[in-house]
Amino acid sequence: MTSLSESVSVLSGRDSWHTPAAAGIPEIRMSDGPAGVRGTSWTGPRSAVFPCGSALGATFDPTLIQEVGVALGRQARSKSAHVLLAPTVNLHRTPIGGRNFECMSEDPLLTGVLARAYVEGVQSQGIACCIKHFIGNDTEYERSTISSEIDERTLREVYLLPFEMAVERNVRAVMTAYNKLNGTFCADHEWLITTVLRNEWGFDGVVISDWFGLHSTAEAMNAGLDIEMPGPTRHRGLLLESAVNEGAVDSATIEASVARVRALAEWAQASKSDGSERTDDDALTRDVQYRTAVGSTVLLTNDNDQLPWPAQSVDRIALIGPYASTGRPQGGGSAKVRPSWVASLLESLNSRDHRVDWAQGCSISRFHPSVRGEFTLDVVDEHGVSVSLTKTSLDAFWQDGPTDEMSMTFGATIQSKLSIYMILNQSLSALG
Repeated sequence: MTSLSESVSVLSGRDSWHTPAAAGIPEIRMSDGPAGVRGTSWTGPRSAVFPCGSALGATFDPTLIQEVGVALGRQARSKSAHVLLAPTVNLHRTPIGGRNFECMSEDPLLTGVLARAYVEGVQSQGIACCIKHFIGNDTEYERSTISSEIDERTLREVYLLPFEMAVERNVRAVMTAYNKLNGTFCADHEWLITTVLRNEWGFDGVVISDWFGLHSTAEAMNAGLDIEMPGPTRHRGLLLESAVNEGAVDSATIEASVARVRALAEWAQASKSDGSERTDDDALTRDVQYRTAVGSTVLLTNDNDQLPWPAQSVDRIALIGPYASTGRPQGGGSAKVRPSWVASLLESLNSRDHRVDWAQGCSISRFHPSVRGEFTLDVVDEHGVSVSLTKTSLDAFWQDGPTDEMSMTFGATIQSKLSIYMILNQSLSALG
């Protein structure tokens, strides 16, 4: 007979990435995603990095995304993880969303189709996906306190659709969002978790809080949230035991959650894990990385059919921008991993038989180098580029002009016959 204390203990994390081994259930290891599998340490063994969520969305290719999922599942096994905290299926509801790079699209149907493929790929390797963030976490600004006010029709047709489509493919776990939905924190939202997710959609997996995203004891437990993360617990443990003893939470509710955690551990074969972590960087993984990067490249326009250029016809290439020489393969925050390798664009092009000229172009200061000399030719017409941006700690805002110290302006007049432009970025760009 399992004691109440032991049962309650498996309903919150032991540390940042594990549930405790208790009540006859082995510990479950979780790892951040979605563009790689970090493991339990920010400085641990390196990991393969795949194109970010917005790049996956640009492929429009569920078959390719399923291959990405398979590769990520193998990466998770190399880190002895049982649950990959991915995919992120929140929507690009505004171009300034701070985590747009991590999400796939503004289109809920496209997001849902690709999410299903991602989940199928990862879970084919015996690794559970924890799809996130349920629901309406489409802005980073005040995300822990803001309430997303969404009417039911819009909620079901737009925001919930990608999650529902993933549930149809038996996704094993769901992570609740930090924000409130119509005034109630998502982790406390019984209608969202029990009525819709479990009763209407038939989801029988585990519901996990976002890290430090739990705000209650009895409310979240009664709503159907199974695991508080991370540990040590702040709202469960002795507080949850007291809630049961005082009648605020029924013991059957505890037993149901414990059963779901047990089922997840058994499905992921958590008892067979040795806990080791290693770098898994092989030719198969690199092939998927390469094909996904190629597939995510978008040709916006091809005036006068100028492309493609025969490789032998290219003598010189101009690279302008500070990140041409450093390489930026990923976004930040919980999506960040230690890449097993990084190749900058400058490094890659220099390895080929072309002359490559590079200028930093702009910097985070009031003074910006000009683009001149070997990059320019004397012609009559002038072509100008003026870029202005600001960035807060959470969301990026695009404006027509600078705002105090938060914005930087880069202006350059380029006199050139060059008419082919490639833009490499993860989020907002103003073109035209």
